[in-house]
Amino acid sequence: MRFLRRALLVAIALMLVQSARANGGPIAEGVPASGNGAPSRGKELTPVTIEEEQLAIDLHQEFAAVEVRYRMRNLGPSEIAQDFFFPVERWQDDLRGYQIELDGTTVASDDLAPPKPPGREGFDEPPIRHWKKSVLAFEAGQAREVRIRYQSRYAVGGFEVSEHSHREAETFRYLLSPAAGWKGPINRGLIVVNIMKPEIEWVVVTKPAGRFQRTSPTRFEWGFANLKPGLADDLEITLHPAYEGAPDPQLLRFTDGYELHAGGPWFLIHRRFSARASSTREARGEESFAPVNLEERGTDSGTPPPWIPGKGDGVGESVTLAVRQPRPLDGVLFEPGYDVEKDQARWWRYNRVAEVELVLNEKQKIRVTIPNERFRKAYPIVVRGFREPVRTVKFTILAVHRGTDVNETPISGIWLRAKLTKKPRIGPSR
Repeated sequence: MRFLRRALLVAIALMLVQSARANGGPIAEGVPASGNGAPSRGKELTPVTIEEEQLAIDLHQEFAAVEVRYRMRNLGPSEIAQDFFFPVERWQDDLRGYQIELDGTTVASDDLAPPKPPGREGFDEPPIRHWKKSVLAFEAGQAREVRIRYQSRYAVGGFEVSEHSHREAETFRYLLSPAAGWKGPINRGLIVVNIMKPEIEWVVVTKPAGRFQRTSPTRFEWGFANLKPGLADDLEITLHPAYEGAPDPQLLRFTDGYELHAGGPWFLIHRRFSARASSTREARGEESFAPVNLEERGTDSGTPPPWIPGKGDGVGESVTLAVRQPRPLDGVLFEPGYDVEKDQARWWRYNRVAEVELVLNEKQKIRVTIPNERFRKAYPIVVRGFREPVRTVKFTILAVHRGTDVNETPISGIWLRAKLTKKPRIGPSR
């Protein structure tokens, strides 16, 4: 159950994360961990209003890419140097690539963070409010375009008891409520959520209720007018629901196990197959790169090396899995490069698989494009519309993302995910 244990370790590392991003506000107060966006110093009024807001949230596999555009106007009779505070909950390193522009020109931003409470080091800290502060200059009556871009990891948490684990729902939050501090309502706005990750069925806009329409399988939209946003307007998106992880009680190996959702569905995630490859890179000392490394190891004592094709960059090379106990597959969990958990630096030094073709039972073809991102967990390849028990799976590398200095393309892991028709019986934790 190495995959489930890895997912759990990531969950524990991010335990209690309450990442939230938000509309900017004119006052650096009023956004406590509860999400309250009302300004707390009512005497400090601003003459700046939001005439239009365009918010785009692209949901990638492990992070959200956000771009928000405002048309803001100074309704006052004189020029103003307006403070603009963008709230950042929890760790600042959850927010990557933050950039704010005013009429297309980058504006400086300062990090404002309270000191950490003594004796609260590590991931047991409560949510801590940080701020990105910028100063935006407006002439009297002037309208200006403000654009903010950043990336944010998803919030998740979990814990384990022996071989059993619990993973909380994976979520992304964006708070509209801090915009209540600007003058008047937001005249008009449009929020678009694009699903870039493969498992689109899991993605649900859980808050606000009844506002978004699903205009396509991969797109949500909410248009509004004259909105003075409050707490009920804050966004919460669930990327993956909570689930329990447990090993197979008959096998008790860490290479496979169960993913159990309350009320279903239930999945068996396993490596019960033998693997053969079209070619294999020669061993380096005692380190072998044979396809057997992808098979069920039956131990949790360490992470085996990847399989590395033996010819050039690996394009056109393949590995074929002969599955024991064939079942219909719901998906495949795929590590398209060097194991990040083992050595993060190698992820970028070596090639990563950019496009791969799967052939199930020598007849059903699935072609998948994998983005050039670093994955902390295996990348899901969804199997749709093929309900036969899968006996063989052939992976062929069609294209690669080039590494910085090693022209080899490792595949560090493959897990098969089978959907079960009934909930398996799981014994208590040891």
